[in-house]
Amino acid sequence: MSINLENRLKRGEDFCRQCLTPNLREVYNFGNMPRANELPYTQDGKVDSYPLDFKICLNCGLGQVGEPVMAHELFDDYRYLSSTSSTWNKHASDYANRMISDLKLTSKDYVLEIASNDGYLLRFFQDKGINCIGVEPSKNVSSIANNNGIKTITKFFGLQTAKEIFEEFGIPRLIIANNVLAHVPDINDFFQGLKTLLGEMTLVTIENPSILNILVKNQFDTIYHEHFSYLSANSVSKLAEQHDMTLVLIEEIETHGGTNRYFLRAKNQVIVDEKVKNIINEEEKLGLFDDKSWDSASKRIDETIKSIKEWLSSKYLSNNKVIGFAAAAKCSTIINSTKIDIKHLAAIIDNGDEKKGRFIPEPMIPIIDIAQAKRIYPSDIIIFSWNIAQEIKTIIDVEFGKAVKCWVLIPEIKQVD
Repeated sequence: MSINLENRLKRGEDFCRQCLTPNLREVYNFGNMPRANELPYTQDGKVDSYPLDFKICLNCGLGQVGEPVMAHELFDDYRYLSSTSSTWNKHASDYANRMISDLKLTSKDYVLEIASNDGYLLRFFQDKGINCIGVEPSKNVSSIANNNGIKTITKFFGLQTAKEIFEEFGIPRLIIANNVLAHVPDINDFFQGLKTLLGEMTLVTIENPSILNILVKNQFDTIYHEHFSYLSANSVSKLAEQHDMTLVLIEEIETHGGTNRYFLRAKNQVIVDEKVKNIINEEEKLGLFDDKSWDSASKRIDETIKSIKEWLSSKYLSNNKVIGFAAAAKCSTIINSTKIDIKHLAAIIDNGDEKKGRFIPEPMIPIIDIAQAKRIYPSDIIIFSWNIAQEIKTIIDVEFGKAVKCWVLIPEIKQVD
């Protein structure tokens, strides 16, 4: 992150991270909340809370949170491993096979992935003989990738890291940035890094949930400190233009409840697909830059938080035993915005070794494995990772039997059949 931006964030200046204008509109203030992936080892572990205030820039269309939490505090020790989900692994495999075919990648090319996590995606390229390099700032996660044979640089990506990669490895044929741009505090420095590595034949693909998921679909549980930014086609198009790139194609895919896959090339390299303009216009029609639309979104968040509180209270009063499944960052937002108590939610199951045995702050709800959960004899299980609800429901049916009721809470409380 540039020193200037970091200082401005620390001073709490109210400006857009992308276009640097002060034209920000507050959508929802969650108050002080713990960081979503800070999971203490003990029930009396101390955690800090930070302001969580979601805003939209009415100038460029970038959603953002404004708290001064620095990236190194969030990602030096990261608890999420992408390889734990079979749904996500299939998505990665399908993507890799398509890119190898479409770009006619060979062993002479190399693929660069930014925020490569434990190497779950790059291994599908490497298995086909394609050279791969990952960039992953979390030391615990990058070490897993390196131990598995995926060459991974343990750094944050930006202009300086890009220069180092260029000097050592040259220009990549494909740059992958899946579900990372939301985690970048200095989004312009990130794009300067992309520009540094962009050759005439280089394709950049960026995947991130659409901001319409919050505006239209009420997916407010995706708002947490690790997500600095919330992308729209409008904001990505303007970012590309600012940094001598062209947004040439957008694909709408189903992951994370509705994701846009953005394809970028060097400026004026190829014809822009008509769908880019269509999606940009659709966002505007749905109210991306409209105060009243965001007023409605804010009211829906309030109503949903209230209904979740009432629903859990009724379950508790009926002597039901409720637990959760998947200690995703999403569940932290739900738990802390609704002030769920441990009496309402006894525990949360998670299959990831990086999370089991820890606690969700601030109510310090234990994260346990399936064997421990069976001893609780739950009547109801909340699936916090609603984006892979069917995958998790299948596991629950096998492990607990179909008598246990499964639920999602977003966009509304609903039983999963």
